[in-house]
Amino acid sequence: MAKKQREFKQLLQDLINNNPNNLVRNGELRLESQELNIIDLTVLAEALKGNNTVTQINLTYNNIDPEGAKVLGNMLKVNNTITHIDLSNNDIGPEGAKVLAKNLLSKVVKKE
Repeated sequence: MAKKQREFKQLLQDLINNNPNNLVRNGELRLESQELNIIDLTVLAEALKGNNTVTQINLTYNNIDPEGAKVLGNMLKVNNTITHIDLSNNDIGPEGAKVLAKNLLSKVVKKE
């Protein structure tokens, strides 16, 4: 197993267990330029559903497409701690942005 895959697997386990690691600082999960594919995003989203330590995610430069954005948007339906996702320099398109905005907005409305 390549080093990147081992590190990602450990990160996922840490997220599931709500244990901070070197990629989570002050509540921010930094995964920029990791070349995450749809399978990686799906597994990441599942790990984040029950996580209560991550409040921000940096996913810049990962070539995330509308399907990946939908996966992240669906995770936001159940995760109550994430309030910021940086998806700069990805290709989520209008459809992906709509799903993300809808789920982030529902969190704001619930809190008020």
